[in-house]
Amino acid sequence: MTYKLLKDSDSAGYLFEHAAGDPFGLRIYTLKNGLKVFISTNLEKPRIKSRIIVRTGSVNDPADSTGMAHYLEHMMFKGTPSIGALDWEKERVLLQDLEDLYEEYCAAPGEQERKDLLKKIDDLSVQLSSLALPGELDRIFTHIGARYTNAHTGFEETVYNNDIPAGELERWLTIEKERFFNPVFRFFPTELEVVYEEFNQEQDDDFQKVSNLLMSSLFPNHPYGSRTILGTGEHLRRPSLKKLKEYYKQWYIPSNMAIALSGDLDIEASIREIDRIWGDIPAGELPVHEPVVEEPLKGPVRKSTYGPDAAFSTVGFRFDGAGSEDDLYLTLIDMMLNNSQAGLFDLKLVQNQKLLEAGTSYLSCRDYSWFIMYGLPRHNQSLDHVAVLLLEQIETLRQGDFEDWMIDSVANYFEISRTQDLESNMVVDSYADAFISGTSWDDYLNKIEKIRAVTKENLVNFVKSRFSDNFILIQKKKGKGKASELMEKPEFSPLKIRHGIESEYFSKIKQEKTRRLKPEFVNFEEAIVRRKTIQGLTINCIGNQSNDLFEFQYIFEIGRNHSKKLALAASYLNYIGTSLYSPSSLQQECFRLGLEMGINTDSSRTYIYLYGRDRYFDKGIDLLEHLLSKAKADKKSYKKFIKGILQKRRDAKLSKRTILNGAMYAWGRYGKDSPFTDILSARELSSISPDELTSLIRELYRFKHSVFYYGPRSCRNIETIVEQRHRIKNLPEPNPAEKVYAEQESDRNRVYFVDYDMAQAEVLLISKQKQFQEELMAMAYVFNEFYGSGMNSIVFQEIREARGLAYSAYSAYTTPGRRDKSHYIHAFIGTQVHKLEEALSAMFGLMNDIPDAEISFEAARESILKNLETERILNNDLFWTYLENNDMGIHRDYREDIYNRIKKMTFDEVKDFFSNNIKGKKFTVLVIGNRKEIDFNSLRNYGEVTELKLKDIFNY
Repeated sequence: MTYKLLKDSDSAGYLFEHAAGDPFGLRIYTLKNGLKVFISTNLEKPRIKSRIIVRTGSVNDPADSTGMAHYLEHMMFKGTPSIGALDWEKERVLLQDLEDLYEEYCAAPGEQERKDLLKKIDDLSVQLSSLALPGELDRIFTHIGARYTNAHTGFEETVYNNDIPAGELERWLTIEKERFFNPVFRFFPTELEVVYEEFNQEQDDDFQKVSNLLMSSLFPNHPYGSRTILGTGEHLRRPSLKKLKEYYKQWYIPSNMAIALSGDLDIEASIREIDRIWGDIPAGELPVHEPVVEEPLKGPVRKSTYGPDAAFSTVGFRFDGAGSEDDLYLTLIDMMLNNSQAGLFDLKLVQNQKLLEAGTSYLSCRDYSWFIMYGLPRHNQSLDHVAVLLLEQIETLRQGDFEDWMIDSVANYFEISRTQDLESNMVVDSYADAFISGTSWDDYLNKIEKIRAVTKENLVNFVKSRFSDNFILIQKKKGKGKASELMEKPEFSPLKIRHGIESEYFSKIKQEKTRRLKPEFVNFEEAIVRRKTIQGLTINCIGNQSNDLFEFQYIFEIGRNHSKKLALAASYLNYIGTSLYSPSSLQQECFRLGLEMGINTDSSRTYIYLYGRDRYFDKGIDLLEHLLSKAKADKKSYKKFIKGILQKRRDAKLSKRTILNGAMYAWGRYGKDSPFTDILSARELSSISPDELTSLIRELYRFKHSVFYYGPRSCRNIETIVEQRHRIKNLPEPNPAEKVYAEQESDRNRVYFVDYDMAQAEVLLISKQKQFQEELMAMAYVFNEFYGSGMNSIVFQEIREARGLAYSAYSAYTTPGRRDKSHYIHAFIGTQVHKLEEALSAMFGLMNDIPDAEISFEAARESILKNLETERILNNDLFWTYLENNDMGIHRDYREDIYNRIKKMTFDEVKDFFSNNIKGKKFTVLVIGNRKEIDFNSLRNYGEVTELKLKDIFNY
């Protein structure tokens, strides 16, 4: 079907554009002031997902003030003359004084003069903090039941996210109008520290270093490469409030903005509401876009960068931008090379075990686009060889050495993805992308058929004409890089957060009556249809009435904790074929049919899965059963497979994320014997016969298992198919014993440290608490929303907003997924090394004393209630929620109990919970950072310090 954009008018006379037959039912309105509104209906859940898009990003940063778009994004959360204001008239005067001081500071030539001005800025900042409330905007969003409140800045966009209850559209629009067209850039100094932390965080990211170097090489003149999104350290050190205001006035205008909405709404009523609330804002005049034209790349150009993480090679090409012919072909090529199943990278490089990992990415912007390939080397493989292998796949396309059906299968892949998009409101991101790039919606809808119409000859000719030696090769090598450009913490005083006060604006909002929905809870026995096969196999079925997609799984109550070899066998299955299919031909056959199948294991279960379109369900079952019963081991591929595992293990010891969140966390929770360290040794891996692994897969059927099916077929039909094609024993064997790993008691404070070459320090606190208690679940819900997570939480406000100590800070009282496990207190801080003592002191203070924050508690309580009222467990989530509940020993929808409990909950009860379950608890403190920079004397204030060796915590 070919879509064409049509113009029409609704019952109130509002003009809109739409495409006849559009499966999303999108209408695009343009208000008289130029504001675009993308709006569609999805009645599955009583919620609305929103995006407010401003078509400006780092490309529009002033050349002498880079990072402006990103910093403005941060400042757009600081309130208005009404939101967060206690005495606006007095504050307004002092804010002007602060702006003037920053202008003096930016112009000051001498270091001492700048220090003197910073002291004045700090004094004024403390004075201003008594006149306003940081975080009140987030508190208001929380109160109305908003979720996922956040924003991001890109090259050409700044996008603000929210997900709101269906009955809160009017209030949300009113709040957002106040925020976007009457902002106050208060708390400027402390938020600047937060941006410094984000900047420092980027210095520790090897992948971001490569990205920045690649972009500056692809675009030496265009802002895509000449400016980073965060800006330069030099410009961040001399921030200008005046220029920030000028930037805001220039770009945050209705004619440069869009609202994207999808969810439970009436389109025509909603556009009237949007026009009533936003329609009177002046359109504004947008600067003329003057694209920067780059000279053709003369390559190849080779560059290197160094860092502690694993080595890899990246190859980047530059192309024309959105709406060009390049965009169509590159979208297709991206998937033909790397679709995680049957792409040339997937089969020729990863499955054939020529590279440890390989992938592609493609991003299209207004003026240009760029296509990137990356590869991780295997043991003793040079980065030059990695690049050769990547480029060979382009040569394969150039020679037309690919299956004729591949292009059509890629189109089918996108078609399935679009069908999945129709099940959620995430389509608002596609609306945002269309607005940012200037892509017409009919072009978006027609893209799949345009891909399908591309011939093999077309594609080969494109590759021949557009891919040559015009590329940039970046080699990320392991080693000591140049010294990081760190942003030092200014000597600013912490702001006092007054959690017990609210503005008049917030008070009025709380008094407004809005339509409340009645929550809907699930009766799992009614929602899930169950049948038993003649062999005694239980089949759990949920019907899919929306489309022709299905999910089918065999579920075994055996996992890694039962058998380490089973997890190994599941991974090995990706590299082997059968007597009828080679490993690559099997994956190609699945991709051709739009099917995905495989096996994975977690700690206690194994899942054999099949996904796809219903018309290929029978063929998929045949392929799945054939693979599992006829899997053919290969000694040569197994040797490579083991070498790959050992290389991945070596690389894991170079990743700070794996070190902290994997190895250190497991050590802190379990000690030496943990699920992380209890692995097969290199000698054991090499001694295992690959035939033993394929036998393990076949022998799985000996053990008791169940079936889950979600799709358009009847459960009786699935029962018949399973009985006919799934051959199992009538009397299953008992499961092997599951190994239980003992959790360490949190009986004293401990500090574990690992040395890593990094600019910042990252800290994870954990404390083991009581074994699972169902009665604690409601309180954990409230405590986490109110205290530990989200921008309105106490931890975020105290650590980030008041002190600027971290870009990321959170805490949580976790509920275990199984009844035999324990609740834990978790907390995290990522901060500059020289702020580590202050950050730890602040976090431990919050773990011992709860502020008087009843207003924040009430906002959090209200948010949870509204979320439960508008939350719907649907489709395949019904089964997986049921399974998760069963693991906790709960055989009903426990949300009903939580809802009723939270309705009656008081702040005094939260304080009692804090006193009994948080205050005074002992913690294991996990710290990763540069040994040369860490103050170990200060760490000893939090417990005995032990430096861990990587060999111990990884057990290899």
